[in-house]
Amino acid sequence: MQFFSPIEAPEGADLEAAASAVVAVLDDEASKDSVLEILKAGQVVTPAEYLLKVQVALEGFGIKMVGPLNGAVAIPGQALEQALPKAYRPSVVISRLLGEESGDVPTSAVYDMVDLLTSIDEPEAPEEVALIGEVLARAVMGVTAGIPDGIQQKAGLIDFRNAYTERLSALIDPDAEAAPADSEEKQTKAAP
Repeated sequence: MQFFSPIEAPEGADLEAAASAVVAVLDDEASKDSVLEILKAGQVVTPAEYLLKVQVALEGFGIKMVGPLNGAVAIPGQALEQALPKAYRPSVVISRLLGEESGDVPTSAVYDMVDLLTSIDEPEAPEEVALIGEVLARAVMGVTAGIPDGIQQKAGLIDFRNAYTERLSALIDPDAEAAPADSEEKQTKAAP
């Protein structure tokens, strides 16, 4: 999960240096400008795995993380995405789940994807609906991959996995694979 945490910064705190420290904790793919923008708005955003490290980094600048944590859902293309490590950005998670980009997808980022997909209305375009279904299917497969088969079977996930695999391996157009019936007759007649 990604979390927003409200912050308290003393007057004159060096938010720019603090943003650099947060980027160093997350990784060099996070945008310092985006992190700074969020800090100026009175909060910080971080994946749960980095929460304590970010808190320690901010304390070095007199900035305290205060109040309750709120779940953060970054919509692809938002500036918020750029404040996160690359592997946690929804646009990156989507492209990796669809096989368009290589790289690991953290399990928590998959849960964030599910949160994102449940927060949007169903699109009207069938292609968009199919894409969302494909991403969700791959997300489920990715999250459950390491679970023992016995547990997956009792949860009904083996049936889901088999159905999904069968759908992936199905011919796109079964008729396109077979030669037309009359062409076989012509070939037989044409043979000496």
